[in-house]
Amino acid sequence: MELGCTRDVNVISGLPAATSTERLDLLDDDNHVMAFTILGGEHRLRNYHAVTTVHEVVTRLAGLEVEVVVMD
Repeated sequence: MELGCTRDVNVISGLPAATSTERLDLLDDDNHVMAFTILGGEHRLRNYHAVTTVHEVVTRLAGLEVEVVVMD
């Protein structure tokens, strides 16, 4: 996987959407960060950009996922 590559996704979440085309903007395995932008598809999202990070929770055997989304 390279930055800038795109993928076509079939949405099956029950949301009012059928497909989505997404571009990978950032992938940092060392810091557990991923970012992508939705370019198009059959859905209502416009100007959608998401950054997802995963953090270790030291007091438990678990992790914490944080997603920040920017869209119109």
